Parts: sequence; C-alpha cells; structure tokens
Amino acid sequence: MNGNKGKEQCGLICRRELPTKAAAFTLAEVLVVSFILIIIIAAISSLVNISQLSQPISVKKIAVAHQARNVMNWISKDARQTSGYQINNNAPTSDYIKFQLCTGHNGTDLQWNSDFIEYSYDSSSDIIVRNDTGTGQSWQFYDIIASPFDVSRVDEDILGVTIAVEKAVRGTITVGYNLTMEIKLRNG
Repeated sequence: MNGNKGKEQCGLICRRELPTKAAAFTLAEVLVVSFILIIIIAAISSLVNISQLSQPISVKKIAVAHQARNVMNWISKDARQTSGYQINNNAPTSDYIKFQLCTGHNGTDLQWNSDFIEYSYDSSSDIIVRNDTGTGQSWQFYDIIASPFDVSRVDEDILGVTIAVEKAVRGTITVGYNLTMEIKLRNG
C-alpha cells in the first residue's frame, strides 16, 4: 500500500471501498409512494366507472325525451283537428279520449269524419294506445307512467296533456321526462 487511504493497489487495477451508507429508499419512502399510487389508481378507476354509468344515462335521457315528444306530437296533431264538443260527447276521462276529426266545411257547418280516433291509457302496463277506427290501425306508446289527459277545460276547446315517460337504466336507476302542453282545439 502506498498510503492512500481506502485504496489498495494490486497491479494496475484499483478498487474503491464502498461507502458505508449506500444510497437507497427507506421503508417509509416506499410506503408513502405506494400509498400515493394506490390513491391515483383508485381515482382513475372511479372516473372510469362513473363514465361507464353516465353514458347509458345520457342515452336514456335522450330516448325518453324523444319518446315524450313523439307521443305529444301524435296527440296534439289529432286533437287540433277536432272540437271540445267532439271530445265531451264521448265521455272523456284522464285516461281516455275519443273524437271525430273535422274533414272540412260546407259553407255553413263543419263536416266530421264518421270514424273515430281514440286514445286510452292503461296504468297497469304503462301504455297509451291510439286506435284509428277508420283504418283499423293501432299504435302503442310505452313507459308512460301517469294519466295523460286533463279534460277540465275541454268546454273552452283546450285539452291539457302531460306525457310522463320513465325508463330504467341499470338496476334501480331510472330516468324520466315530463312534457306538458295545452292544446287548442281548432274546430270548436
């Protein structure tokens, strides 16, 4: 040895002594980093789960709004072509209306179709059924959760209609949509 502390000469190769304290992570540092990584992974997992649930909810919201508008369009189109007398003459209720459509005017009187349009609501199956006695066709509108008709102002040639649609998304999660309109009966 030549007096250099920590070195030993052995031919041309020199060796260094390892420092007494090696650079490494302590157990506390590893635990803290692991805990932070677990929190980050849990947060990302929650975001993925929420996004997987919010997409079907958004799709159902659009579907129920479209369905409510569709049913309201059918009823309002038909009802605008009749009169309060036609509806009142056929014992209307909050679940049922029946009327004839106006086909024209002969100069003094309105002319009425001999066939009837009939809407009935079945609360046990949540369906509104539209029957056209002239064509014999029937249409069904599903997931309607409440009686749709307010006939209290039919004498004033106004028919109140509320379409409430509700559909299940997943399990007990449901989405709903309500659409209310006062329809002016034009031929009163």
